[in-house]
Amino acid sequence: MVNVIQKQIIEAVDEEDHSKWKNWRWHLKHRVTRLEQFEELLGIDLPSEMRGALEETISRFPMAVTPYYLSLIDPEDYLNDPVLNNVFLLLMSLVSVKMKCVILFMKMKTACSGDYTQIP
Repeated sequence: MVNVIQKQIIEAVDEEDHSKWKNWRWHLKHRVTRLEQFEELLGIDLPSEMRGALEETISRFPMAVTPYYLSLIDPEDYLNDPVLNNVFLLLMSLVSVKMKCVILFMKMKTACSGDYTQIP
């Protein structure tokens, strides 16, 4: 049995047969990889600041959310939804960590004058 959100997602990907919802291959085939698709399937509009940060993140770390996982997000309170935060905030934190590592590496390189054999 599928719930209302799941039914909307199934119909949005042009599927008539709701029995495919329990097929893991169907979910992998229909995974969400674009923000526009994500917003459309949930019927939401992400805030522009969040959207910009997510677009930058997704350009470096591809997004792939299965329809099932997407159906767990509450479209009525998506900004406070733990599933949405798990999907997107984790991605955004990866970019932040990567940038911090690059900055740290550049500081180390400058401090060591390029001689990496002297790093303890």
